[in-house]
Amino acid sequence: MEFVGRLLRFLIELTALGWMLVTHGLCFMALCTRSRAALTAENVFLRKQLALYQEWKVVPRRFDNAASRELFSISATTTIPRLILKSPHDVLCRMQRSH
Repeated sequence: MEFVGRLLRFLIELTALGWMLVTHGLCFMALCTRSRAALTAENVFLRKQLALYQEWKVVPRRFDNAASRELFSISATTTIPRLILKSPHDVLCRMQRSH
């Protein structure tokens, strides 16, 4: 009886591992299909965000559910990466200093 329990637990863990590998593989494939401009824009945004955190000496926190929903709705309705790529460097620097 103990053998069946261990075998069942092993099969459940193996299935969970397989599912995780499949989902991570699909996420990786989705990231590989993104355009270089989109990746560059995201990288610029994240670097500026990190610089602001370091400048203000603020520790980043996880978003709560309400903030996550708000960011999702904003990202679904606007094209921030295109705005960042079209903005000249001096405009981005002024925006960073104004906040």
